[in-house]
Amino acid sequence: MKYSRLYLQSHQVSQAYSANPGMNRLLRGGYVREIGPGLYGILPIGRRVMENIMQVIRREFAALEGEEILLPLIGPSELWTETGRDQVLSDQLTYFKDKQDKSLVLSPSHEEACIALARQSFNDVQQLPSFLYQFQSKFRDEEPHAMGLVRAREFLMADAFSLHATEVGLNNFFPKIYQTFQKIFSCFGLDVIIAPGAAEFSAGDQAYEILVPARKGEHTLISCKNCDYSANQDVAVGLFKTKANRLRPLEVIPGLQKSTPHEVQSAMGVPPERLIHCPVYVTVNGVAMAVLRTDQHISRDKLSRCLGEPVVRLARDAELLELGLVPSFVSPLNLDSEERERWGLRIVVDNAVAESTNLIMPGNQDGLYYANANFGRDFGGDVVGDIARVDEHCRCYHCGGELASQKVEKLAHLYRMGDSYSRSMHFSLVDERGDEIFPHLGSYGLGIGRLMATVAEYRSDHRSLCWPLSIAPYKALLVVVGRGKTIQQIAENVYEKIQDFVLWDDRKIPVTEKFRDADRLGIPIRLVISAQSLEDGNLMFSHRLLSRPTRIPFHRVSQKIEDLEKLEQAVGPQKAPGLVSFREESKGER
Repeated sequence: MKYSRLYLQSHQVSQAYSANPGMNRLLRGGYVREIGPGLYGILPIGRRVMENIMQVIRREFAALEGEEILLPLIGPSELWTETGRDQVLSDQLTYFKDKQDKSLVLSPSHEEACIALARQSFNDVQQLPSFLYQFQSKFRDEEPHAMGLVRAREFLMADAFSLHATEVGLNNFFPKIYQTFQKIFSCFGLDVIIAPGAAEFSAGDQAYEILVPARKGEHTLISCKNCDYSANQDVAVGLFKTKANRLRPLEVIPGLQKSTPHEVQSAMGVPPERLIHCPVYVTVNGVAMAVLRTDQHISRDKLSRCLGEPVVRLARDAELLELGLVPSFVSPLNLDSEERERWGLRIVVDNAVAESTNLIMPGNQDGLYYANANFGRDFGGDVVGDIARVDEHCRCYHCGGELASQKVEKLAHLYRMGDSYSRSMHFSLVDERGDEIFPHLGSYGLGIGRLMATVAEYRSDHRSLCWPLSIAPYKALLVVVGRGKTIQQIAENVYEKIQDFVLWDDRKIPVTEKFRDADRLGIPIRLVISAQSLEDGNLMFSHRLLSRPTRIPFHRVSQKIEDLEKLEQAVGPQKAPGLVSFREESKGER
């Protein structure tokens, strides 16, 4: 393509995304535009990057004998009722009705639709295992953040599903899909981390996340400095410091009218591990109170696993009052047992609370706090377990070593769902022995826009961008220095042979501006035809990371680019600090 035909190039930096350099690169380069809060339009040059990303994924999924399908964005709401996820995602699902008054949902994911397709298409266990994948939009009605494509409300995802006759079959497939995703991200020049993660709203048995370090990442990775343990903070395990002393008598703290743990801590001058807070959550089957120390933060994924059912959301103040609980002073103390039983309120106590002594706890009345509250003597729980997020102040659960944390961004997920979806949606087959089996489901997803924005950030420095050759919108930018008829004709002849992967900057502007825009667009290779080309029949060839400027014959351009693509894959991830500005390379050529 010729540069003059590109759309809506912009040099404006969006203040809304000042904390998100990858998104700013895409805005400045004319790759995307914001249409509304959390809603983005993809321009032609951005679409080329996304198509290249999808092509890499198609190639690797095909190597697993995957077959491409397409499921609808809109689905019948009864599918979500079958699996119970209409309750789990009650705050995120977007419902509407058609002309027949049928209830429909904008799908935030497609596990239900996949099972609905499979139960109409599979009638023999010999058809399993099966690996299906698609590229389809999702809609999640979440609060939009200043994260751009990383947290869009509508987004394109490459999601895949594997169906297996047995749990063993699913388990054996996981290493293959694991390796496939590693290959995919290697093609994109990303140094990724694969770690256990939260099942979130998938209701999966086990989850892994593919993460990349990010300064403003939404997630935190916990890792041990001594052993090789690492996991997303939502599911990471660790040891909190606990202190057990001789039990003291429970007593009311007089004159303490403070309503937050922080205010109580300041007033009494005690460390946060001595205070208790008790958030209450609505679950799919009732209500649960979590009892934690104030130096701990809840992990909803861990709480869901302790309860054996998904946690939906925090209870609202009006709901607390209905339960006989006083907002800001919620506690397992002074509970009306009949009210608790009527509402099905369960109490889940964190391990660190159960192992600590003489704690300060609210008394479920305005302004009432108790000192020296102890688990087992003054209050109990239905479940005792690990429900808190660990941090770098904890010790490694496995070796006792020191833990570290780092900000990361999630690029993809691998969920082992088991047979729960098949059972709830009544999808079964008969095996060779005549026994009914419920296929086991694996779900694997990768956000295309999220990946594009992450690569843009990972491969940027303070002023420029450099796409990997595997997904660059154009592999090379052609610049002609000089406006003579002969040199323009040479450029035209060269361009005709390589136009499929080259952007020709044909604008009648100073060469310095062309080089500036080349840095902004992030096209990795530069081809320069100048007066010297008339003499030696060569052009100047350079790659931002892999090749210093060198003169090569016109006919060797395609082969040289192929060689660099192989070299790029061999070298592996290349980060932005090694970028060489086109403007810096071009000094002395103009």
